[in-house]
Amino acid sequence: DQNICQGDSVLLDAGAGHTNYLWSTGDTTQTIYASSAGTYNVTVGNGTSVSNNNSLSFDGQDDEVSVGQFFTGTSNQFTYMADISLNGNQEHQTGIITHGSYYNDVVLEINTDTLRGQIYKGSNSNNIIVEHENLPTNSTWINTALTYDGSSLKLWIDGVNVATTNDTYSINWDATPYYGSYIGSRDGNTHFKGEIDNPSIWNRALTQSEIQNYMSSSPTGNEAGLVGYWNFNEGTGNTVTDLTSNGNIGNINGASWSTQTPNQYLNNCTA
Repeated sequence: DQNICQGDSVLLDAGAGHTNYLWSTGDTTQTIYASSAGTYNVTVGNGTSVSNNNSLSFDGQDDEVSVGQFFTGTSNQFTYMADISLNGNQEHQTGIITHGSYYNDVVLEINTDTLRGQIYKGSNSNNIIVEHENLPTNSTWINTALTYDGSSLKLWIDGVNVATTNDTYSINWDATPYYGSYIGSRDGNTHFKGEIDNPSIWNRALTQSEIQNYMSSSPTGNEAGLVGYWNFNEGTGNTVTDLTSNGNIGNINGASWSTQTPNQYLNNCTA
């Protein structure tokens, strides 16, 4: 236990010698400063660094990756997940991962510096929305995820649940007109500014432990419920490969290759 006087902070140190750290605050450094009362936990990992050579850089003007429709029919579960690094504040409703159809959009997006997840419930219904403000806009890598299990829409940052909205709904993925599915833009209109890496799409709601696992050690492509995963490691060319058996190739429109990437680890034993 540590006592904290008003206006002071205490340095918490998880110890040297580990390859990665995840605090209950979402920080990923060996040490953090605690300035408020509470319980602070840290998970340390020891794994082999994964060769993650590339990401895609988006200019905020007209860059995007277009992918095929990743869901059909109706369902009430999904997960969107991606690593992002923001280069300044974003436009209104800038897409990270988006499915666009007439009043039935399902999106993970940013509005200025607010991370937002939305399920549109038709033209005359209240949307299901989760939001978290004050994202870092200084090119810091963060992992983002949006999950829905049929009753709770949850927003995650670095494996921590930061917002939840409870609402029951079944999503019609075939609603028309269909405007497209994108990484890095919203319906091909408003565009992300910064880097994106490792976007994945699942037909089920990942648990917190699964999100934390995949943010440090990426999927292989064969995991249960994984319907789309692009690791952006091609480094050249105008397409990105879907590493699942669905073969949903992404077409790069304007985005450029970057060597700025988040840290990832293989066989990451944690304690």
